[in-house]
Amino acid sequence: MKSSFLTIVTVLFFFIGCEKKIAPVPVGEMNDYRDPAYGFKIKYPKDWKNFGQAGKAILAKSQEVLNKFIDPRTGEEGAQVTVEVIRYSGKTP
Repeated sequence: MKSSFLTIVTVLFFFIGCEKKIAPVPVGEMNDYRDPAYGFKIKYPKDWKNFGQAGKAILAKSQEVLNKFIDPRTGEEGAQVTVEVIRYSGKTP
């Protein structure tokens, strides 16, 4: 019983000691995007581009990043933000 307790304590110390500390990524300067059709506004990193159209903003660093979302075997790793307005003509509960 004493050896199993010692094993558990050792394993706990191992996992606590292996915890990675992840530093937040600095965002940097931001640009404003205001949709010409619906007027919504969001902030996005200054070095990103808008690949969307009125009513649908698609923001990413490059077209290569967007390509990676379409086909994971190609393109460049990165993030994409999409904001789309969809009109709903039905009733809400």
